[in-house]
Amino acid sequence: VCCVSVGAGVDTVLSGDLDGTVLVHSIGQGRLLHRLSIYASCPQPECTRTAHLLSIAPVSGEMVVHVTSREDPRKCSPSSQSNSARGRLAGALAVFSHNTNRLAQVDTEGTLDSIQISRCGRLLLCSGASDEPCLRWMHTLQIAIILLPYTNQALCFKSIQINKKDERSERSIIRRVAYSKDEDVVLGVTCGGLLVYFQLPLLREKNN
Repeated sequence: VCCVSVGAGVDTVLSGDLDGTVLVHSIGQGRLLHRLSIYASCPQPECTRTAHLLSIAPVSGEMVVHVTSREDPRKCSPSSQSNSARGRLAGALAVFSHNTNRLAQVDTEGTLDSIQISRCGRLLLCSGASDEPCLRWMHTLQIAIILLPYTNQALCFKSIQINKKDERSERSIIRRVAYSKDEDVVLGVTCGGLLVYFQLPLLREKNN
């Protein structure tokens, strides 16, 4: 088991395997309910797959799965081998209903580092070294808004400096994301800072 996610409100626990398979168990009964499997854009047998991130919507029980695939250069033909000795890294993000119907799936640029479902269950917050931090619609996984604080001045944000490095640095990457109790968005930056977005309209529309 390389990753887990618990949906206590829907009596469900997800566990991810190194082969990319995700098992769905009942917490109360300890019974295997379903087996999920998604793929990134990387064909067999040239790829090794890993279930990387899991999340469960607290009310609806919808399940989000992020799987990575890496080409094995030893098995690839010379014409398809990556310039990297470790092989090309691809990723896929999928959302399933609580009954395991696949609702949507999209490719990602490499590995996501963090995913969080909003309390309203309509939006998915994502970040990674290769992907810009963004909010995606849960049912389609289409990008609703990209969170770039120094280019999108329409967003209200605050920077919290933890050390003396500059979070505007090109080397700074947003790897961790979270929601506050009021569903303000918090982004953790590798330079040692936090970015907090206040009252994002998409999250404030949940009761409309």
